Amino acid sequence: MNFNARKKRIEIALKNAFDPVSIEVRDDSKQHASHKSIEEGATETHFYINMISLSFRGLSKVKMHRKVYELLKDEFETGLHALELELGSN
Repeated sequence: MNFNARKKRIEIALKNAFDPVSIEVRDDSKQHASHKSIEEGATETHFYINMISLSFRGLSKVKMHRKVYELLKDEFETGLHALELELGSN
């Protein structure tokens, strides 16, 4: 099994789309493993992302979040359950 595959895909997608000044992607899945909505044995389901990107300048927090969720739409369709986002432009 390829552990951290989703984390790597997320990091690459974010870097390619937003050219961040800084980025942190953390897998918090273990903290959520007992949630009823998570399949037993599921991995890489919950991530924390802290990212600063100049491409977010002038955008509201809601618009920043929408851009990230849209970018990662395929990940949600294949097992990603939730993101905790801290986004900014400076």
